[in-house]
Amino acid sequence: MRLPSSKYTLKLSDWLKGLLVAVGATIIPAFIALLNRGSFPTIPQLKAILISGISAGLFYVTKNFFTDDNKVAVNTINEAQKKQQETFRKTNQ
Repeated sequence: MRLPSSKYTLKLSDWLKGLLVAVGATIIPAFIALLNRGSFPTIPQLKAILISGISAGLFYVTKNFFTDDNKVAVNTINEAQKKQQETFRKTNQ
């Protein structure tokens, strides 16, 4: 089985998931700080949290840009088929 490469491409879903990662990486530390101290983070702390959130989102998008999703999917399917064949052989011996 061979599919065209999806390496070096980004889909809308990649960007949306990257945005979700960035938002999650920003909101969670702010919420934890709120729970621990009982007050919202200061402006300098928020700036650091925002920078780390944006960095996390960009890292996720960059990872997807260099990952060939089709190749990963084909390898997963091939491994599953091999395991299924091995299981079938063992049960029919």
